[in-house]
Amino acid sequence: EEFGEDVAAAALQKAAAEDPRVEAYRLAVAADEKQNRGAHDDWKQFTALSYAELAPQLLDVNPHRLRAWGSKASKDDLERAALAFMATQVPEEQIRYLRIFSR
Repeated sequence: EEFGEDVAAAALQKAAAEDPRVEAYRLAVAADEKQNRGAHDDWKQFTALSYAELAPQLLDVNPHRLRAWGSKASKDDLERAALAFMATQVPEEQIRYLRIFSR
């Protein structure tokens, strides 16, 4: 970045004061950034769950999140998930457990 985020934001603010289309763009970008920060925080909170916290949600969670959880989980939590995988006889649960270990 040649000028930096602060300089760019100031220039955008000035242009937005003169052109409502630029203001609409600026507001849309700000809303998108706020939403992305919230989604990122949710993702971080989810991957920080222990296996005990994850287990009750197993069938309700997006499969991509299970893969991410597995990549961040502790050795102990992965072991607990592996034991539960070996114990379950429910195909839907087996598929979800496989998602955890797909990385």
